[in-house]
Amino acid sequence: AGVSGFLYILSPYFKPKQKKYILVFFLVSILFMVYLARRNMVLYFILFFLFYFLINLFSQLPLLKKIKSKNMLNIFLLLFIGWFFYLIINPDFSLFFDRLQTGTESRDEVIEEYFLDIQPFSSDFYLGRGMYGTFYSKLLGFDENGLREIGGGLRQGIENGYLQLILNFGFIFVIAFVLLSLIGFYKGYFKSNNLLAKACGVVLIINLIDMFGFGVPELNFKYFLVWISIPYCFSTNFRNLSDFQIKNLIL
Repeated sequence: AGVSGFLYILSPYFKPKQKKYILVFFLVSILFMVYLARRNMVLYFILFFLFYFLINLFSQLPLLKKIKSKNMLNIFLLLFIGWFFYLIINPDFSLFFDRLQTGTESRDEVIEEYFLDIQPFSSDFYLGRGMYGTFYSKLLGFDENGLREIGGGLRQGIENGYLQLILNFGFIFVIAFVLLSLIGFYKGYFKSNNLLAKACGVVLIINLIDMFGFGVPELNFKYFLVWISIPYCFSTNFRNLSDFQIKNLIL
């Protein structure tokens, strides 16, 4: 699902009929995540929409200058469609709105247990416990045989991207990852001549925001997109390409 937001930003590269498919894909992805009550993914898509709006509003890219007014019209149309669906299907998505009200309170106790096991400033905190690192939870975990047990056990996952990275790779890795992402975002978004580089920069900053709420690193396209965006944003040759050169390369 994460690819739809990326494609939405890149939609000016595509033909009108392809843009319609991308827009429908983007809308369906948002509605599907709302239906599943995936708060972090809804925010993820909203941020892509916000950055698409900002790029169209302030960018001086020649590709966007030609279609800026049309893109802005499409943005407001998308807002209207979203509001219309909200009014129509609000009762059907009650689970999502219930979860919005609970916020992150349901994770507070697990996070407290996490820091009881992984003490700040310890070697585990700085270096992590490896790819399959665990921490003890009295709420829900797994025994030594990998069987789930209620009332105490080991957990491999915690619903926070930064804490998960600390668990697996340590705080030093997190600092390096955040610095690479922030510098990559700056270079890709502000120091580039093409929309694709800006989209890669957007992927990096949205991932950092997403990791506060949930954003746990997983072996999927969403996280793969983060790692391929970093070298692209650091590549001067890539950032200096024009949108017309990019279109000739990828289309």
